[in-house]
Amino acid sequence: GSGTQSLNIPFTRGEYQIILHAGDNVLAEHNISVGGGTLSASSSAAAGTSVDVTWAGPTRAGAQVSLIAAGDEISNNYDAFSVNSAQGRGTQSLLLPDTAGEYEIILHSGDSILARRNLSVTL
Repeated sequence: GSGTQSLNIPFTRGEYQIILHAGDNVLAEHNISVGGGTLSASSSAAAGTSVDVTWAGPTRAGAQVSLIAAGDEISNNYDAFSVNSAQGRGTQSLLLPDTAGEYEIILHSGDSILARRNLSVTL
């Protein structure tokens, strides 16, 4: 028989195999490579404003684009939005903090980071 089925793609970069099997009998194999995501945004913006972020990459429940202070933990984000989109891409705004400094925009799911972009927040 034949048919189509959706599979959840891993969020971590790497090489994977899709295997069709019946018990221990392998019927077909296909190699896939999961790449990273991409982020586009201004490299600098004024404190207290918003910046549009365009993202692309694999999505799954819990995937987010977040704004963090450079070198900070993901959980300490200033603003974030969900990237659960069937298209695997989109554009949305992030609200910037009122404090000037160096920040990072990251595309992630939990602690797995697919893409990052530096952002200077100015007064």
